[in-house]
Amino acid sequence: MSVDPSIDGIINTLMIQLSPLLQEMGFRMKKRSFNKKRKECTQELNFQLRMIKGQEAGYLALFPNILFENVGRMAAHLRNESYRRGWPTAAANIGNLQKDREYLEIPLVPTSDIQGLTHLLQEQIVNIAQPFWEDYITLEDLIMGYENGDPRLTMGGNSYVWNFIAAYCLIQQYDKAIEIMENWEKGRPSDELRGIALAKINELRGGGDHDF
Repeated sequence: MSVDPSIDGIINTLMIQLSPLLQEMGFRMKKRSFNKKRKECTQELNFQLRMIKGQEAGYLALFPNILFENVGRMAAHLRNESYRRGWPTAAANIGNLQKDREYLEIPLVPTSDIQGLTHLLQEQIVNIAQPFWEDYITLEDLIMGYENGDPRLTMGGNSYVWNFIAAYCLIQQYDKAIEIMENWEKGRPSDELRGIALAKINELRGGGDHDF
């Protein structure tokens, strides 16, 4: 295979080489990512490049994510914000999804060993990303992960708590949603915002109209 020696060309070649594995898993290739739509969520693998200034060289990192759109829409509704379309429910550098977290990226230069890098990335996808995707397919899976404090879901600060609360609202477990909001300590929102969210939860519990 003739390989474009530019960094963009190398990434494109790596994506083509990885396509058979990911297509077998049900993913479709997009510009700089692979995407898989499941019944309750969307799963993605994003390729992120960090270029070295002034050089035809850089570092490539993989970022698996999961997106439960209904959770994101409900969380935005509770925060009294507009929904940010496409914003993942959970995402991380692939190395940080391991038990022993380690930010993983691979150096790229025009003479990079494409076959060797392909094998390395295949191992990362199979051993790290795939278990993450398989663990979080349904809303029930997501709620269980939050309840168990899975760091793969909670490592991005405290914003995940909104998703946890939203998920309980979606299954009409409003008392649990309120309990989480009232017991939220670290990184808790302002009293004003908490009051707005609690009012919206009580409105949902009462069967009030909502638009999110």
